[in-house]
Amino acid sequence: MTPSKVEFTLFGSPQFLVDGERIEGFATRKTQALLMYLVCNRRALSRDLLAGMFWGDKPETDARNNLRRVLPELRRRFGDYLAADRQAIRFDRRASFWLDVDEFTAALAMIRNAPLDESDIDRLEAALALYSGEFLAGFNLPDAPGFEEWVTFQREHLRELALRGLSFITEHFVQTHQIRRGLAASQRLLALEPWHESAYQQRMILLAWNGERAAALHHYDLCKQMLAAEFGLLPGRETADLYARIRAGELDPPDLPAEAPAADVPGIESVPRQPLFVGRSAELAQLREWHQRRRSAVIAVLGVGGTGKTALVTRYVRESGDQASPPPFDRVLWVSLLNAPPLASLLRIWLRALAVQAAAELPDDVDELLALLFPHLRSQRCLLVLDNLESLLEDGPERGNFRSGYKAYARLLQRMAELPHASTLILTSRELPAVLADVLAMPVRPTSERRSSSGATSASVGSSPKNALPIGVYGQTLNASPTATGTAMTTIVINAS
Repeated sequence: MTPSKVEFTLFGSPQFLVDGERIEGFATRKTQALLMYLVCNRRALSRDLLAGMFWGDKPETDARNNLRRVLPELRRRFGDYLAADRQAIRFDRRASFWLDVDEFTAALAMIRNAPLDESDIDRLEAALALYSGEFLAGFNLPDAPGFEEWVTFQREHLRELALRGLSFITEHFVQTHQIRRGLAASQRLLALEPWHESAYQQRMILLAWNGERAAALHHYDLCKQMLAAEFGLLPGRETADLYARIRAGELDPPDLPAEAPAADVPGIESVPRQPLFVGRSAELAQLREWHQRRRSAVIAVLGVGGTGKTALVTRYVRESGDQASPPPFDRVLWVSLLNAPPLASLLRIWLRALAVQAAAELPDDVDELLALLFPHLRSQRCLLVLDNLESLLEDGPERGNFRSGYKAYARLLQRMAELPHASTLILTSRELPAVLADVLAMPVRPTSERRSSSGATSASVGSSPKNALPIGVYGQTLNASPTATGTAMTTIVINAS
Protein backbone atom coordinates (compact mmCIF):
# COMPACT_ATOMS: atom_id res chain seq x y z
CA MET A 1 0.00 0.00 0.00
CA THR A 2 1.29 3.48 -0.88
CA PRO A 3 1.48 5.84 2.13
CA SER A 4 -0.34 9.18 1.92
CA LYS A 5 2.53 11.24 3.36
CA VAL A 6 6.28 10.69 3.55
CA GLU A 7 8.71 12.96 5.44
CA PHE A 8 12.50 12.57 5.49
CA THR A 9 14.91 14.41 7.82
CA LEU A 10 18.52 14.06 6.71
CA PHE A 11 20.18 16.81 8.75
CA GLY A 12 21.57 15.23 11.87
CA SER A 13 20.71 11.56 12.42
CA PRO A 14 18.48 10.40 9.51
CA GLN A 15 14.79 9.97 10.31
CA PHE A 16 11.94 8.69 8.17
CA LEU A 17 8.22 9.23 8.81
CA VAL A 18 5.49 7.44 6.89
CA ASP A 19 1.98 8.67 7.65
CA GLY A 20 3.31 10.06 10.91
CA GLU A 21 4.95 6.81 12.01
CA ARG A 22 8.70 6.58 12.35
CA ILE A 23 10.36 3.94 10.14
CA GLU A 24 13.27 2.05 11.70
CA GLY A 25 14.99 -1.29 11.40
CA PHE A 26 16.06 -1.45 7.76
CA ALA A 27 17.38 -4.88 6.84
CA THR A 28 20.81 -3.48 5.95
CA ARG A 29 22.57 -0.11 6.09
CA LYS A 30 22.94 -0.27 2.33
CA THR A 31 19.15 -0.45 1.97
CA GLN A 32 18.87 2.75 3.98
CA ALA A 33 21.76 4.36 2.11
CA LEU A 34 20.19 3.50 -1.26
CA LEU A 35 16.90 5.07 -0.14
CA MET A 36 18.61 8.30 0.92
CA TYR A 37 20.63 8.51 -2.29
CA LEU A 38 17.49 8.04 -4.41
CA VAL A 39 15.55 10.62 -2.39
CA CYS A 40 18.24 13.28 -2.81
CA ASN A 41 18.45 12.83 -6.58
CA ARG A 42 15.61 14.29 -8.61
CA ARG A 43 16.12 12.02 -11.60
CA ALA A 44 15.96 8.34 -12.41
CA LEU A 45 19.27 6.57 -11.78
CA SER A 46 20.47 3.61 -13.80
CA ARG A 47 20.66 0.23 -12.09
CA ASP A 48 24.25 -0.11 -13.25
CA LEU A 49 25.22 3.15 -11.54
CA LEU A 50 23.53 2.17 -8.28
CA ALA A 51 24.95 -1.36 -8.31
CA GLY A 52 28.44 0.01 -8.86
CA MET A 53 28.08 2.66 -6.14
CA PHE A 54 26.96 0.29 -3.37
CA TRP A 55 28.52 -3.03 -4.43
CA GLY A 56 31.44 -1.91 -6.52
CA ASP A 57 33.69 -4.57 -4.97
CA LYS A 58 31.49 -7.33 -6.41
CA PRO A 59 31.33 -8.76 -9.92
CA GLU A 60 28.79 -6.88 -12.05
CA THR A 61 26.19 -9.69 -11.98
CA ASP A 62 26.43 -10.07 -8.20
CA ALA A 63 26.17 -6.31 -7.73
CA ARG A 64 22.98 -6.10 -9.80
CA ASN A 65 21.51 -9.10 -7.93
CA ASN A 66 22.25 -7.42 -4.58
CA LEU A 67 20.48 -4.29 -5.79
CA ARG A 68 17.49 -6.33 -6.88
CA ARG A 69 17.26 -8.01 -3.46
CA VAL A 70 16.93 -4.75 -1.48
CA LEU A 71 14.18 -3.25 -3.64
CA PRO A 72 11.27 -5.34 -2.23
CA GLU A 73 11.77 -3.83 1.25
CA LEU A 74 11.65 -0.30 -0.15
CA ARG A 75 8.53 -1.11 -2.19
CA ARG A 76 6.85 -2.58 0.89
CA ARG A 77 7.56 0.50 2.97
CA PHE A 78 7.00 3.21 0.36
CA GLY A 79 4.74 1.69 -2.29
CA ASP A 80 4.43 3.70 -5.50
CA TYR A 81 6.91 6.29 -4.28
CA LEU A 82 9.53 3.87 -5.58
CA ALA A 83 9.36 3.77 -9.37
CA ALA A 84 11.54 1.17 -11.08
CA ASP A 85 11.88 -0.52 -14.44
CA ARG A 86 14.52 -2.86 -15.90
CA GLN A 87 16.92 0.02 -16.55
CA ALA A 88 16.48 2.67 -13.86
CA ILE A 89 15.07 3.50 -10.42
CA ARG A 90 13.79 6.77 -8.99
CA PHE A 91 11.96 8.09 -5.94
CA ASP A 92 8.74 9.87 -6.91
CA ARG A 93 8.70 13.37 -5.44
CA ARG A 94 4.95 13.91 -5.28
CA ALA A 95 3.11 16.65 -3.38
CA SER A 96 2.81 14.58 -0.21
CA PHE A 97 6.58 14.15 0.06
CA TRP A 98 8.72 16.43 2.27
CA LEU A 99 12.51 16.55 2.62
CA ASP A 100 14.30 18.93 4.98
CA VAL A 101 17.21 19.33 2.55
CA ASP A 102 14.81 20.51 -0.18
CA GLU A 103 13.23 23.07 2.14
CA PHE A 104 16.66 24.27 3.23
CA THR A 105 18.21 24.66 -0.23
CA ALA A 106 15.11 26.32 -1.71
CA ALA A 107 15.12 28.97 1.02
CA LEU A 108 18.88 29.56 0.73
CA ALA A 109 18.47 30.12 -3.02
CA MET A 110 16.42 33.24 -2.22
CA ILE A 111 19.62 35.03 -1.18
CA ARG A 112 20.49 35.36 -4.86
CA ASN A 113 17.53 37.76 -5.16
CA ALA A 114 18.51 39.94 -2.18
CA PRO A 115 17.35 42.25 -0.77
CA LEU A 116 14.61 40.15 0.82
CA ASP A 117 11.44 41.33 2.52
CA GLU A 118 10.68 40.31 6.10
CA SER A 119 8.50 37.35 5.10
CA ASP A 120 11.42 35.94 3.09
CA ILE A 121 13.76 36.55 6.03
CA ASP A 122 11.33 34.64 8.26
CA ARG A 123 11.31 31.74 5.82
CA LEU A 124 15.11 31.78 5.57
CA GLU A 125 15.47 31.81 9.36
CA ALA A 126 13.07 28.85 9.66
CA ALA A 127 14.92 26.92 6.97
CA LEU A 128 18.25 27.49 8.71
CA ALA A 129 16.71 26.04 11.87
CA LEU A 130 16.35 22.76 9.94
CA TYR A 131 20.14 22.52 9.85
CA SER A 132 20.27 20.70 13.19
CA GLY A 133 23.49 18.86 12.41
CA GLU A 134 25.64 17.83 9.47
CA PHE A 135 24.08 15.91 6.60
CA LEU A 136 23.58 12.23 7.58
CA ALA A 137 25.42 12.74 10.86
CA GLY A 138 27.02 9.54 12.09
CA PHE A 139 26.01 7.56 9.01
CA ASN A 140 28.85 5.96 7.08
CA LEU A 141 29.34 3.10 4.67
CA PRO A 142 33.07 2.31 4.44
CA ASP A 143 32.66 -0.47 1.88
CA ALA A 144 30.88 1.84 -0.56
CA PRO A 145 33.48 4.53 -1.35
CA GLY A 146 31.35 6.11 -4.08
CA PHE A 147 28.53 6.73 -1.61
CA GLU A 148 31.01 8.02 0.98
CA GLU A 149 32.41 10.55 -1.49
CA TRP A 150 28.91 11.75 -2.31
CA VAL A 151 28.06 12.16 1.39
CA THR A 152 31.28 14.09 2.02
CA PHE A 153 30.55 16.46 -0.87
CA GLN A 154 26.97 17.01 0.30
CA ARG A 155 28.09 17.68 3.87
CA GLU A 156 30.59 20.32 2.77
CA HIS A 157 28.19 21.96 0.32
CA LEU A 158 25.28 22.14 2.77
CA ARG A 159 27.53 23.39 5.55
CA GLU A 160 28.73 26.21 3.30
CA LEU A 161 25.11 27.09 2.52
CA ALA A 162 24.34 27.17 6.25
CA LEU A 163 27.31 29.46 6.89
CA ARG A 164 26.26 31.76 4.06
CA GLY A 165 22.65 31.86 5.24
CA LEU A 166 23.51 32.50 8.90
CA SER A 167 25.94 35.25 7.92
CA PHE A 168 23.30 36.82 5.68
CA ILE A 169 20.50 36.89 8.25
CA THR A 170 22.84 38.01 11.03
CA GLU A 171 23.90 40.99 8.92
CA HIS A 172 20.23 41.66 8.12
CA PHE A 173 19.35 41.64 11.82
CA VAL A 174 22.23 44.00 12.57
CA GLN A 175 21.17 46.39 9.82
CA THR A 176 17.50 46.27 10.89
CA HIS A 177 18.40 46.34 14.61
CA GLN A 178 16.68 43.09 15.56
CA ILE A 179 18.95 42.34 18.49
CA ARG A 180 17.43 39.13 19.85
CA ARG A 181 17.26 37.42 16.46
CA GLY A 182 20.72 38.68 15.53
CA LEU A 183 22.26 37.29 18.72
CA ALA A 184 20.65 33.90 18.12
CA ALA A 185 21.86 33.77 14.51
CA SER A 186 25.40 34.90 15.35
CA GLN A 187 25.61 32.31 18.12
CA ARG A 188 24.73 29.55 15.66
CA LEU A 189 27.19 30.96 13.13
CA LEU A 190 30.06 30.87 15.62
CA ALA A 191 29.07 27.39 16.78
CA LEU A 192 29.37 26.23 13.19
CA GLU A 193 32.60 28.13 12.44
CA PRO A 194 34.29 29.34 15.65
CA TRP A 195 36.93 31.39 13.77
CA HIS A 196 34.40 33.44 11.71
CA GLU A 197 35.74 36.94 12.39
CA SER A 198 32.80 38.81 10.83
CA ALA A 199 30.44 36.92 13.12
CA TYR A 200 32.43 38.12 16.13
CA GLN A 201 32.09 41.68 14.84
CA GLN A 202 28.34 41.31 14.38
CA ARG A 203 27.91 39.74 17.80
CA MET A 204 30.01 42.43 19.48
CA ILE A 205 27.82 45.15 17.96
CA LEU A 206 24.61 43.38 18.99
CA LEU A 207 25.81 42.75 22.53
CA ALA A 208 26.89 46.39 22.87
CA TRP A 209 23.51 47.56 21.61
CA ASN A 210 21.86 45.20 24.07
CA GLY A 211 23.68 46.87 26.96
CA GLU A 212 26.06 43.90 27.45
CA ARG A 213 29.31 45.83 27.02
CA ALA A 214 31.42 43.39 29.06
CA ALA A 215 30.18 40.45 27.00
CA ALA A 216 30.90 42.37 23.77
CA LEU A 217 34.48 43.03 24.89
CA HIS A 218 34.85 39.39 25.99
CA HIS A 219 33.96 38.27 22.47
CA TYR A 220 36.91 40.22 21.14
CA ASP A 221 39.14 38.18 23.48
CA LEU A 222 37.46 34.98 22.26
CA CYS A 223 38.03 36.03 18.64
CA LYS A 224 41.67 36.80 19.39
CA GLN A 225 42.21 33.42 21.07
CA MET A 226 40.49 31.46 18.30
CA LEU A 227 42.35 33.14 15.44
CA ALA A 228 45.66 32.67 17.25
CA ALA A 229 44.96 28.99 17.94
CA GLU A 230 43.72 28.16 14.43
CA PHE A 231 45.84 30.37 12.19
CA GLY A 232 48.43 32.13 14.34
CA LEU A 233 46.82 35.47 13.44
CA LEU A 234 45.51 38.51 15.27
CA PRO A 235 42.06 40.01 14.62
CA GLY A 236 41.96 42.47 11.74
CA ARG A 237 42.08 46.23 12.08
CA GLU A 238 38.33 46.49 11.65
CA THR A 239 37.67 44.17 14.62
CA ALA A 240 40.24 45.97 16.75
CA ASP A 241 38.67 49.35 15.88
CA LEU A 242 35.25 48.03 16.84
CA TYR A 243 36.65 46.78 20.17
CA ALA A 244 38.10 50.23 20.85
CA ARG A 245 34.79 51.92 20.07
CA ILE A 246 32.86 49.62 22.37
CA ARG A 247 35.43 50.04 25.12
CA ALA A 248 35.10 53.82 24.77
CA GLY A 249 31.32 53.56 25.08
CA GLU A 250 30.56 54.64 21.52
CA LEU A 251 27.95 51.95 20.84
CA ASP A 252 25.28 52.73 23.43
CA PRO A 253 21.97 50.81 23.38
CA PRO A 254 19.87 52.59 20.74
CA ASP A 255 16.28 53.74 21.05
CA LEU A 256 14.68 53.39 17.64
CA PRO A 257 11.54 55.34 16.81
CA ALA A 258 8.76 53.62 14.93
CA GLU A 259 9.03 54.30 11.24
CA ALA A 260 6.07 54.90 8.99
CA PRO A 261 6.14 52.87 5.78
CA ALA A 262 6.93 54.69 2.57
CA ALA A 263 5.63 52.50 -0.22
CA ASP A 264 4.54 55.08 -2.83
CA VAL A 265 7.86 54.85 -4.69
CA PRO A 266 8.29 51.48 -6.42
CA GLY A 267 11.12 49.47 -4.88
CA ILE A 268 11.40 51.44 -1.64
CA GLU A 269 10.04 48.45 0.27
CA SER A 270 13.35 46.69 -0.52
CA VAL A 271 15.30 49.26 1.51
CA PRO A 272 16.33 47.76 4.88
CA ARG A 273 14.37 48.78 7.95
CA GLN A 274 15.86 51.70 9.81
CA PRO A 275 18.90 50.53 11.81
CA LEU A 276 20.61 52.49 14.58
CA PHE A 277 20.96 56.08 13.45
CA VAL A 278 22.31 58.89 15.59
CA GLY A 279 22.97 62.40 14.26
CA ARG A 280 24.64 62.58 10.84
CA SER A 281 22.47 65.60 9.89
CA ALA A 282 25.38 67.18 8.00
CA GLU A 283 25.97 64.02 5.99
CA LEU A 284 22.26 63.72 5.18
CA ALA A 285 22.29 67.33 4.00
CA GLN A 286 25.35 66.57 1.84
CA LEU A 287 23.62 63.57 0.30
CA ARG A 288 20.57 65.71 -0.47
CA GLU A 289 22.81 68.38 -2.01
CA TRP A 290 24.67 65.95 -4.25
CA HIS A 291 21.71 63.80 -5.22
CA GLN A 292 18.85 66.27 -5.47
CA ARG A 293 20.43 69.60 -6.39
CA ARG A 294 23.63 68.62 -8.21
CA ARG A 295 22.09 65.38 -9.51
CA SER A 296 25.33 63.46 -9.06
CA ALA A 297 25.42 60.23 -11.02
CA VAL A 298 27.68 58.28 -8.65
CA ILE A 299 27.95 58.80 -4.89
CA ALA A 300 30.25 56.60 -2.78
CA VAL A 301 29.87 56.30 1.00
CA LEU A 302 33.08 54.78 2.40
CA GLY A 303 34.30 53.67 5.82
CA VAL A 304 35.28 50.73 8.00
CA GLY A 305 32.63 48.25 9.11
CA GLY A 306 30.24 49.43 11.77
CA THR A 307 30.59 53.16 11.02
CA GLY A 308 27.02 53.53 9.78
CA LYS A 309 27.35 53.57 5.98
CA THR A 310 24.23 51.52 5.35
CA ALA A 311 22.35 53.34 8.12
CA LEU A 312 23.14 56.71 6.52
CA VAL A 313 21.99 55.69 3.06
CA THR A 314 18.93 53.87 4.42
CA ARG A 315 17.87 56.94 6.36
CA TYR A 316 18.39 59.20 3.36
CA VAL A 317 16.44 56.98 0.94
CA ARG A 318 13.53 56.39 3.30
CA GLU A 319 13.30 60.04 4.36
CA SER A 320 13.44 61.20 0.74
CA GLY A 321 10.82 58.72 -0.39
CA ASP A 322 8.51 59.38 2.54
CA GLN A 323 8.81 63.12 3.16
CA ALA A 324 9.80 64.79 -0.09
CA SER A 325 6.96 65.87 -2.35
CA PRO A 326 7.47 64.84 -5.01
CA PRO A 327 10.16 62.24 -4.18
CA PRO A 328 13.54 62.90 -5.86
CA PHE A 329 13.43 59.51 -7.61
CA ASP A 330 10.85 57.47 -9.51
CA ARG A 331 12.11 54.05 -8.46
CA VAL A 332 14.56 52.48 -5.99
CA LEU A 333 16.70 49.48 -6.93
CA TRP A 334 18.53 48.45 -3.74
CA VAL A 335 20.75 45.38 -3.51
CA SER A 336 23.06 44.03 -0.83
CA LEU A 337 26.24 42.55 -2.32
CA LEU A 338 27.09 40.45 0.75
CA ASN A 339 26.28 37.32 -1.21
CA ALA A 340 28.27 38.59 -4.23
CA PRO A 341 25.75 38.11 -7.07
CA PRO A 342 27.23 38.10 -10.60
CA LEU A 343 26.42 41.33 -12.43
CA ALA A 344 24.40 39.53 -15.11
CA SER A 345 22.06 38.12 -12.44
CA LEU A 346 21.68 41.53 -10.81
CA LEU A 347 20.96 43.28 -14.12
CA ARG A 348 18.31 40.72 -14.95
CA ILE A 349 16.62 41.39 -11.59
CA TRP A 350 16.73 45.15 -12.21
CA LEU A 351 15.36 44.80 -15.73
CA ARG A 352 12.52 42.59 -14.52
CA ALA A 353 11.71 45.25 -11.89
CA LEU A 354 11.64 47.84 -14.66
CA ALA A 355 9.23 45.56 -16.58
CA VAL A 356 11.40 45.59 -19.65
CA GLN A 357 10.45 42.11 -20.80
CA ALA A 358 9.93 38.60 -19.54
CA ALA A 359 12.92 37.00 -17.82
CA ALA A 360 13.14 34.26 -20.43
CA GLU A 361 13.63 36.92 -23.12
CA LEU A 362 16.55 38.68 -21.42
CA PRO A 363 20.06 38.00 -22.77
CA ASP A 364 22.90 36.56 -20.68
CA ASP A 365 25.61 38.90 -21.99
CA VAL A 366 26.46 41.75 -19.59
CA ASP A 367 26.99 44.35 -22.34
CA GLU A 368 23.62 43.51 -23.89
CA LEU A 369 21.96 43.79 -20.49
CA LEU A 370 23.61 47.16 -19.84
CA ALA A 371 22.41 48.33 -23.26
CA LEU A 372 18.86 47.48 -22.20
CA LEU A 373 19.25 49.16 -18.80
CA PHE A 374 20.51 52.61 -19.76
CA PRO A 375 17.52 53.78 -21.82
CA HIS A 376 15.45 53.30 -18.66
CA LEU A 377 18.01 55.16 -16.57
CA ARG A 378 17.64 58.05 -19.02
CA SER A 379 13.82 58.05 -19.08
CA GLN A 380 13.34 57.48 -15.31
CA ARG A 381 15.00 58.93 -12.23
CA CYS A 382 16.14 55.64 -10.75
CA LEU A 383 18.10 55.45 -7.51
CA LEU A 384 20.43 52.43 -7.66
CA VAL A 385 22.04 51.37 -4.38
CA LEU A 386 24.90 48.86 -4.20
CA ASP A 387 25.38 48.11 -0.50
CA ASN A 388 28.58 46.40 0.78
CA LEU A 389 30.47 46.72 -2.50
CA GLU A 390 33.70 45.64 -0.74
CA SER A 391 32.35 42.06 -0.95
CA LEU A 392 33.37 42.10 -4.62
CA LEU A 393 36.79 43.74 -4.25
CA GLU A 394 40.28 42.29 -4.00
CA ASP A 395 42.44 42.73 -0.94
CA GLY A 396 46.23 42.95 -0.68
CA PRO A 397 48.29 44.25 -3.63
CA GLU A 398 45.20 44.33 -5.90
CA ARG A 399 43.15 46.29 -3.35
CA GLY A 400 40.26 48.15 -4.93
CA ASN A 401 40.11 46.02 -8.09
CA PHE A 402 37.15 43.73 -8.61
CA ARG A 403 37.69 40.04 -7.91
CA SER A 404 37.71 37.45 -10.67
CA GLY A 405 34.15 36.83 -11.78
CA TYR A 406 33.01 40.34 -10.78
CA LYS A 407 35.10 42.57 -13.04
CA ALA A 408 31.99 43.44 -15.08
CA TYR A 409 30.90 45.65 -12.15
CA ALA A 410 33.67 48.07 -13.18
CA ARG A 411 31.89 48.52 -16.52
CA LEU A 412 28.65 49.36 -14.72
CA LEU A 413 30.35 51.98 -12.53
CA GLN A 414 32.28 53.48 -15.43
CA ARG A 415 29.19 53.76 -17.60
CA MET A 416 27.21 55.31 -14.75
CA ALA A 417 29.98 57.93 -14.48
CA GLU A 418 30.45 58.58 -18.19
CA LEU A 419 27.19 57.97 -20.09
CA PRO A 420 24.27 60.46 -20.14
CA HIS A 421 21.31 59.47 -17.94
CA ALA A 422 18.95 60.88 -15.31
CA SER A 423 19.63 58.42 -12.47
CA THR A 424 21.99 58.11 -9.49
CA LEU A 425 24.01 55.18 -8.16
CA ILE A 426 24.93 55.23 -4.45
CA LEU A 427 27.44 52.65 -3.25
CA THR A 428 28.61 51.79 0.25
CA SER A 429 32.01 50.20 0.68
CA ARG A 430 35.03 49.99 2.93
CA GLU A 431 37.17 51.29 0.08
CA LEU A 432 36.79 53.12 -3.20
CA PRO A 433 36.73 50.84 -6.27
CA ALA A 434 39.84 51.41 -8.37
CA VAL A 435 37.79 52.28 -11.45
CA LEU A 436 36.33 55.27 -9.57
CA ALA A 437 39.62 56.11 -7.89
CA ASP A 438 41.12 56.52 -11.37
CA VAL A 439 38.35 58.92 -12.40
CA LEU A 440 38.57 60.90 -9.14
CA ALA A 441 42.40 60.80 -9.02
CA MET A 442 42.11 59.72 -5.38
CA PRO A 443 43.54 56.80 -3.39
CA VAL A 444 41.43 53.70 -2.80
CA ARG A 445 41.41 54.53 0.93
CA PRO A 446 41.62 58.33 1.37
CA THR A 447 43.09 59.15 4.77
CA SER A 448 43.54 62.91 4.82
CA GLU A 449 42.25 66.12 3.35
CA ARG A 450 43.61 66.67 -0.14
CA ARG A 451 43.07 68.39 -3.44
CA SER A 452 43.93 66.39 -6.54
CA SER A 453 45.21 67.70 -9.82
CA SER A 454 41.84 66.86 -11.37
CA GLY A 455 39.95 69.00 -8.88
CA ALA A 456 38.81 66.50 -6.25
CA THR A 457 38.23 68.32 -2.99
CA SER A 458 37.68 67.38 0.61
CA ALA A 459 35.58 69.12 3.23
CA SER A 460 34.80 68.70 6.89
CA VAL A 461 31.07 68.30 7.53
CA GLY A 462 30.95 69.21 11.20
CA SER A 463 31.20 67.49 14.53
CA SER A 464 29.85 64.00 15.14
CA PRO A 465 27.57 62.86 17.99
CA LYS A 466 28.94 60.79 20.86
CA ASN A 467 28.45 57.36 19.30
CA ALA A 468 29.19 58.19 15.67
CA LEU A 469 32.62 58.20 14.07
CA PRO A 470 34.04 61.38 12.49
CA ILE A 471 33.23 61.86 8.84
CA GLY A 472 35.25 63.42 6.06
CA VAL A 473 33.66 64.29 2.73
CA TYR A 474 35.50 64.10 -0.58
CA GLY A 475 33.99 65.19 -3.85
CA GLN A 476 34.62 66.04 -7.45
CA THR A 477 32.25 67.58 -9.97
CA LEU A 478 33.00 66.44 -13.49
CA ASN A 479 29.83 67.94 -14.94
CA ALA A 480 26.86 69.39 -13.11
CA SER A 481 24.31 67.73 -15.33
CA PRO A 482 24.24 63.92 -15.59
CA THR A 483 21.96 64.16 -18.59
CA ALA A 484 24.78 65.69 -20.61
CA THR A 485 28.07 64.13 -21.62
CA GLY A 486 29.98 63.59 -18.38
CA THR A 487 28.45 63.55 -14.90
CA ALA A 488 28.82 64.62 -11.30
CA MET A 489 30.66 62.21 -9.04
CA THR A 490 31.01 62.58 -5.29
CA THR A 491 32.35 60.59 -2.40
CA ILE A 492 31.56 60.56 1.31
CA VAL A 493 34.30 58.89 3.36
CA ILE A 494 33.45 57.74 6.87
CA ASN A 495 36.78 57.55 8.67
CA ALA A 496 37.68 55.84 11.93
CA SER A 497 39.15 58.05 14.64
